[in-house]
Amino acid sequence: MKTLIYFFIFFPSIVLAQAQVFPTRLTLTEEAPSSYLNLKNTTASPQKYRIELAQYLMKKDGTVAKANVENNPLTEVLKFSPKVVELAPNEKQVVRVMATAFDDLTDGDYYVYLHFIPESGSASSSPTKAKFSLQARIAVAVPVVVRHGTAKVDGKLTELKAANVKNGDLEVTFKIANSTKYFLTGNLDIIGVTDKGETVLSQTIGITSYIPSRTVKTSVTTKDVAEKLNGESLKKVKVKFASNENSGTTFELLGEATIDSSSSAKKTKKVSKQR
Repeated sequence: MKTLIYFFIFFPSIVLAQAQVFPTRLTLTEEAPSSYLNLKNTTASPQKYRIELAQYLMKKDGTVAKANVENNPLTEVLKFSPKVVELAPNEKQVVRVMATAFDDLTDGDYYVYLHFIPESGSASSSPTKAKFSLQARIAVAVPVVVRHGTAKVDGKLTELKAANVKNGDLEVTFKIANSTKYFLTGNLDIIGVTDKGETVLSQTIGITSYIPSRTVKTSVTTKDVAEKLNGESLKKVKVKFASNENSGTTFELLGEATIDSSSSAKKTKKVSKQR
C-alpha cells in the first residue's frame, strides 16, 4: 500500500521540492494585468503537475492556515494557463497569469496562491517486503497579488525588542501595523550599532503583511554577529523595513532597541517614518 503525503512550501527556491517556480511572487495591476511564472521539473524523472488556486490566510504571528478559496474574489478575476503540465527532467514550462474584471474590485490589494502540485513520479522502492510505504510530494505555493487603485500605506513599526537568547543568538521581534487596504511589502534590515558606527547584520528580501498587524520574529547567529561587527561590542539594534519593487508605494519604517541579555528585551525607543 502506497500513501502519498503532500507538503506545501511557500519559498520555491527550496531544492527538495519536485518543482522550482520563479519568480516567487507576482503583482498584477490595471497597468500591468498579466505576467508569467517559470515552472521547472527539478527531479530526475518525468513529472506531471496540477496547477490550481489556493487560499492561505495569514495569522498574527505571520504563519498561514489554509482557507476556502471559493470565498476569495480573485477566483473570478484571475486566469492562468496551462492548468496541467507534464515535464521531462529539467524541462521548463511558462505559466501565464492574467487578472481581469478590475472594476469588480474595490480599491485595495487582494491575494491568492497559485498551487503547483506534483501528481506523478515514481515512489522510492524498498527491498523489504513491507506492504506500506510513504511517498512525500512537495507542492509549491506562490502568492499572486492583484492591486486595484493607487497603492498607499500607513505603516508603523512598534514593540521592537532585541535579546540575546539562551544559545547566544540575537533575537529581534517587532510588530508591523498598517491601517490601509494595501499590503506592506518590503525588505528587512537588522542593523547592529557599535561605538564605531552601524553595520547591517542580516537582510531579508520580500517580507509581506497581508493583515492589519502581524508580528515578525527573526534572529542572527552569534557567529554572524561576531563576523559582521569584527569584535566590536553591540550597543543597540536598529530595524529598517523599507519598500522594494513589489511594494506599490515608497515607505520606510524604522525602530531601535537596546540589547537585553535575558530572554525578553526592553524596548527603549521606536521611530516610524514614511515617505
